[in-house]
Amino acid sequence: MSLTTENLWAGAALFSFRLFIGIVPILVKICERELDPNTTVFYRLWSATLFLGLWNGLLAVLRKLSNNQPEKQESYTTEVLELFLLAGIFISVFQIIWAWSVTQTNIANASLMHGLTLPFTVLVGWLFLGQRFDYRFLVAMTIAITGMMIIGITDLQFSFDKLQGDIVALL
Repeated sequence: MSLTTENLWAGAALFSFRLFIGIVPILVKICERELDPNTTVFYRLWSATLFLGLWNGLLAVLRKLSNNQPEKQESYTTEVLELFLLAGIFISVFQIIWAWSVTQTNIANASLMHGLTLPFTVLVGWLFLGQRFDYRFLVAMTIAITGMMIIGITDLQFSFDKLQGDIVALL
């Protein structure tokens, strides 16, 4: 792989993404000192919508200034719009449950349980959708889960007063 500007931008974007994803639980915990979990999630989703809207607006202005013709987009079908709505509802509920779990357990447990969504997604895909995964994917997933558990094992604490938060985080 050559070191091109495009590769450097991609690497910087990936690093920034992982950095921000890594500090989200801490920032949510800080926010929840003043706000309840529902308000915290609302502001997270609202600020992301605002950022993405501004980004798309900027791209539209740049496209207009460059005199490039916009690509012809097909309109969405009702079925696709219903799937978008369903996905939005699930993501919102998922974020609210996760934000609430951070208030009920420590950040390490909530993050560790939150990171276990991949194996459950794979399991549901295999059981209900007939999805097949190749050997490399399963090995990579096992390595990632093992690494996550090794990193989080020192902070992991199981106590009965935090059990409710752990179960909610796993949900």
